Amino acid sequence: MARYLPNSLTQLHTLGLTGQEIPCHGQDVLQIVANCCDIEENACPQPLYHLINHPQYREAFKAVKTLTKGHLEKPKPSLILLIKLSEAGRPIPSRNATNP
Repeated sequence: MARYLPNSLTQLHTLGLTGQEIPCHGQDVLQIVANCCDIEENACPQPLYHLINHPQYREAFKAVKTLTKGHLEKPKPSLILLIKLSEAGRPIPSRNATNP
């Protein structure tokens, strides 16, 4: 919508809004568009850049991948053990708890 800056309900309809969107929210959308047209360009925030263009993206991605892989490789309690513990009314051990 920001690209086309509609100024009528008919123009909203041509942008693909359907159903109850135009009758319920059409006037509000047109008011927001009109307010945005009055804003000077230097009052707008800087454009956002893509995360992939960030200089440390690859290192951060590799660190997250390593942490995820390490977490998935940790031994997990068996499903049968968990069922038996829950049937016996005993608390189920946390995956984050350390074993002494």
